Amino acid sequence: LSLRREIFPKSEIKNIILNRRRIIQQMFELMEARADVSEEAQAMCGSIQAASIRQDTRYTVIHSRSFAKEGRPKFFTDHHLAAMGVDTTGPIKLHPSMISAILNPLRMASQPLFMITDGRDETIANRLSSHPYYSNNFRLAPEPGGDIFSLRGRKASAVSSDLIFAVMSDVFIGHPMSSFSTLIAQIRYALGFRHTYLHARRVDGKWETFCEDEECFYSLHNV
Repeated sequence: LSLRREIFPKSEIKNIILNRRRIIQQMFELMEARADVSEEAQAMCGSIQAASIRQDTRYTVIHSRSFAKEGRPKFFTDHHLAAMGVDTTGPIKLHPSMISAILNPLRMASQPLFMITDGRDETIANRLSSHPYYSNNFRLAPEPGGDIFSLRGRKASAVSSDLIFAVMSDVFIGHPMSSFSTLIAQIRYALGFRHTYLHARRVDGKWETFCEDEECFYSLHNV
């Protein structure tokens, strides 16, 4: 399996960043302007409203993405994650120790922890909901229209609601191979939001994150 990527020069990466920022910011300004009159714009905030998120609520969103359930073999994800320098189990299993290593320094470990997911694998949700530390504040992101694990195909309104829910979070922990996670990261960078984590590795047995800034993100991802 070959992983061939086009490497953009720094000047081009900066142009990409500026163009993405402009487009994303204009899109959100338009959505905000139409929030009172557009049912579509209101639906995109469905998860935030269903979770009773207030202006002073601090919360984290993690994104669970199951490539194995799509039939993609383990060596496929291992190869791509290793090529980015990411721990090959971190984004897949979302270890509580990895989550804690990110949240503890931010004093966010005791705040609400929500998971958005493709609904293909309940393992991680079950593990976190029964974890001695996270069981009290872990929840699946509220799903407009029912239980996400009962749906074969996600409704467009549910996907867009998950998107906004993650974008507006205080901390986002995503999957670096997921186009959904990388889209959320692009929007968060464009809007000036901090604490976006897609890349984690273990060094001497301890978890650490890397490539957290916007320029590094675009140099690592062809998006």
